[in-house]
Amino acid sequence: MIIQRAELTGKAANRCSDDNTTRMQLIFSLENNDDIYILRIDMPHKGEEKLHINMEECIESGVVASGFPLKFDGEKSLKLRKILGRYFDKLFYTAGNRIWFRTNFLKKLNHVDIDSEKKERVRSIFKAQSHKEIISYKIISYYDEVQVLAFFDEIKKYLEKFQLTHMLQTKLKRNSEQVYNEVKKIRKNFEKIQNLWEKMGKNFYSPVSIRECLWILYEKQGLEQMNVSKESMEIMELSKIFDLISKHCV
Repeated sequence: MIIQRAELTGKAANRCSDDNTTRMQLIFSLENNDDIYILRIDMPHKGEEKLHINMEECIESGVVASGFPLKFDGEKSLKLRKILGRYFDKLFYTAGNRIWFRTNFLKKLNHVDIDSEKKERVRSIFKAQSHKEIISYKIISYYDEVQVLAFFDEIKKYLEKFQLTHMLQTKLKRNSEQVYNEVKKIRKNFEKIQNLWEKMGKNFYSPVSIRECLWILYEKQGLEQMNVSKESMEIMELSKIFDLISKHCV
């Protein structure tokens, strides 16, 4: 999660990306899925005069537009399947209770052999979901906008309070290589945590196993640079190990 530091500028009807319209950005992927998504919460701007969610997907060649997943219900799914027929699975996939757009959706849609009217209906669904409305500017007033910005300012305060300032950035990341690196790092940490719990579960009451687990979790995150070897950790007091890890994490 990344929160915008810079102030929002300009009036809604004339704003562009230079006016810092994106206030929050989430980078995530689904479980057991290599797709990497970027979800952005944007203030109203030119062409999209509503508080909205932008969805993008990060692929090797860069960042491409995606759509906020459709809520799965039998009727909606049947309608889409009826429109697309055998092409439904080429354009969509289901995960949890949502219908997700496949990578390079519009490019794939252009190569689907259905009539132009049906294509336009599907394209309009994608357009609406790629700039998913939260609040219409016809409803949101200047006062409401101030409240939304105040909410993000409140989040900023808590991030600073808990020393999570790396989540506050003036320029939000759009570079695909940076995004990949962020997600890879997160995935690696999750794998280490899973390994940790598996080992802890087998020998929960053994101090030696706890040291081994801590080494698995932190060996690639700075303990080696702090001149802590696996051998020295095996004889070090646990309280000292936790102190070192705490300093490293901060």
